[in-house]
Amino acid sequence: MMDVSPWRLQRFFTKVDDHYRINKSVRDLCVFAPHNLLKDPPFSRLDLISCRNLLIYLDSTLQRKAVVTFHYALNPTGYLVLGKSETVGNSAPLFSQLEKNYKVFSRKNDVDSRATFTMTPRQLEGEQGGYQLPGGARIQSPGGGG
Repeated sequence: MMDVSPWRLQRFFTKVDDHYRINKSVRDLCVFAPHNLLKDPPFSRLDLISCRNLLIYLDSTLQRKAVVTFHYALNPTGYLVLGKSETVGNSAPLFSQLEKNYKVFSRKNDVDSRATFTMTPRQLEGEQGGYQLPGGARIQSPGGGG
């Protein structure tokens, strides 16, 4: 909290014992959901993506896929925040670096990220060997029975 001004502490946080809790009005502006950025379709029209210390665990191909997905998902005025050991790498043309120490980037809009997304239906729990379609029809999985 040393880097947060007293005005911001008072406006956006509530002191609880020896720590601060962000106010519900701010939490309600955020979406908290499980999401696999390499498999799931991206959220879109986001103002901020904070991806701290994930990219360092991915190979360069997956890093590129993730950064291109971030570019696609951000609003034209959106921001990307990375961890201290991370970079946008080969995707540098997609972003402008605003703050070097804190790895804050803004989305560039004069480039095309050419994001591609694989859309595969999820198998329902307990279902084996295919996918149920509306109307009761089934699509069999290769090699699956049922």
